[in-house]
Order: sequence, then structure tokens, then C-alpha cells
Amino acid sequence: MKELTHKMVDAVGDAFNANDIDEVMQYFAPNAIFDHAVGTEEHGVRFQGADVIRGVFSGLFEKVENVHWETLACGIVANKAYCEYRRTAKHKDG
Repeated sequence: MKELTHKMVDAVGDAFNANDIDEVMQYFAPNAIFDHAVGTEEHGVRFQGADVIRGVFSGLFEKVENVHWETLACGIVANKAYCEYRRTAKHKDG
């Protein structure tokens, strides 16, 4: 596994901001976990597995003209990044 660095986290953000699902998915292992900030569980809504994560973000990219993530804070502990983002988007249907 590659060492997790802020440069790598920034590259993931760039892929998301390009709305490029194939580029985004290069950063997720087959057994990846993505925790969304919303939801009733302490970790929010959890998406498990690269196929599930691809489906979530592909759906988002299809619904919006463009979606942008602004990094507000990011910390790295071992092989995990804990990041806070502000997401803005405009839906294609207004």
C-alpha cells in the first residue's frame, strides 16, 4: 500500500472536482469504506466496497452540472484520512 499523504488526499479531491468517476475510483481499494457525514449512525451513512462507492458517486455526477468539494480540514492518522469538506453543486434540473 502507498503511504497516505496530504498530496494524495489533494489528488483524490482533484479527481472528485473533475467529476471523473474513473479517476476517483483509482484511489479506492476493492474493500474500501466511505463514511458520509449524514445519517443516524455515529459514522454517518457507510458505503462499503468499491462497486457501491462507484455507484454512489456516479449517480451524483449524473445528477449535477458540476459538483465541487472544498477542503476545510484534513488530518491523517496511519492509513486513514479524516477530512471535512464543503460540497456545492447545481442539479441539472435546477
